[in-house]
Amino acid sequence: MGMGMTSAPQSHDALFKAVFSSRKEARGLLASLLPAEVVAAVDWSTLRLEPGSYVDAALRQSHSDLLFRVQAKGGKPLLVYVLVEHQSKADPWMPQRLYEYIGRIWARWRTEHSRPAALPPVLPIVMHHGAGGWHEAVSLADLYALDPAQEAAFAAHLPALRFVLYDLGIEPEEAVAGRRLSALGKLALLCLKLGRTSANILIDLTPWLHLVAAVLAAPDGVRALSRVLIYILQTTSVPPGEVLALIEERFGDRGREAFMLTGAQQLVEQGRVEGRVEGRVEGQAELLLVLLRTRFGEVSPEVVTRVRSAAPAELEAWAARILSATTISDLFGAP
Repeated sequence: MGMGMTSAPQSHDALFKAVFSSRKEARGLLASLLPAEVVAAVDWSTLRLEPGSYVDAALRQSHSDLLFRVQAKGGKPLLVYVLVEHQSKADPWMPQRLYEYIGRIWARWRTEHSRPAALPPVLPIVMHHGAGGWHEAVSLADLYALDPAQEAAFAAHLPALRFVLYDLGIEPEEAVAGRRLSALGKLALLCLKLGRTSANILIDLTPWLHLVAAVLAAPDGVRALSRVLIYILQTTSVPPGEVLALIEERFGDRGREAFMLTGAQQLVEQGRVEGRVEGRVEGQAELLLVLLRTRFGEVSPEVVTRVRSAAPAELEAWAARILSATTISDLFGAP
C-alpha cells in the first residue's frame, strides 16, 4: 500500500508547488503554455513568485494556485496567475471564480502600491489533470444568460475574461514529454497526469525513466527526485519496497539516496512485519520530519519529540499545512 500520509488532492498540490515554485521550472511551464506573442513580449529574467494564495478556503483541498510577476519588455509589470484544478470533474464556474481571484489580486496590488497609476494585466492559466478532459466554459462570457441579440448589445459593457486552458489530463504523454521544460518539469507533469488514474504508476512511468536519470544528473537531483518519489508513494498502491527496488536497481546509490530522503524507509521495514499500525505512524512521522527539514532547516529536539509522539490525525493535519505555513509554529497551530 502507499504511504497514506495525505489525501490525493494534497499530494497533487504539494508536487505542483514543490516543482513549479522554482523560477527555472515556472519559466519553462509558462513559456510553454502562454501564446507565442506573449512569450516574445516578456523579459523572462524578471520572473518571480509572488507570495500568497487567492483560492477560497473551502476549495483549497481541490485547487492550487501560484501568482508570478514579470516585466514586459517595455518595463511594465505583468502578472500571470496559474490555477490548478485537482478534482476529476471540471469546475463549470471556473471563469467566475477566476474573476473573483483576479479582483483579489488587484485589491492587494492597490494596497501594496501607494496610489498606483494603473493596474497590471493578469493573465490567467488553468491547468486541469482530470482524465475526462475539460468540457466547461473557458470564458466569463460563456456564462451569461443572453440570447445572440443581447450579446451584441451588451458585449462592450460586460467582462469577457478568457483563460488559457492546459488540459493535462487528455494531453498525450509524448506531447507532455516533448514540451520545452526541464526533465524535472516534464516528470512532474507526467506524474500529475498519471497519478490520478494509474493502477501502477511505476509501470506507466517506465517509458520515461530517462527523465528520472536526467533529474538525478542535475546538481540538486537527489533532492528533486525525492519530491517526485514522495508524490508517487502517496498516490500509488505499490508497496514502498517495490519503489525502492526499482529506483535502486535502475539508478544505484543516488536513487537510493533520493528514496531515503522521502522518509519511507520506515515503511519498507513496516512491510516486512505485515504493516503494523505503529510502523505506519512512525513512517508518517519520519516523512513529516524530512519535509520540515526541507522547508525550515534543522528542527529542534522538542519538535522531533512532538512529531514522533503525535497521533495519526495530527500528522495528517500538519502535512496538509506544511506548504502554506511560514513557520513551524504556524504548522502546529500555535498562537
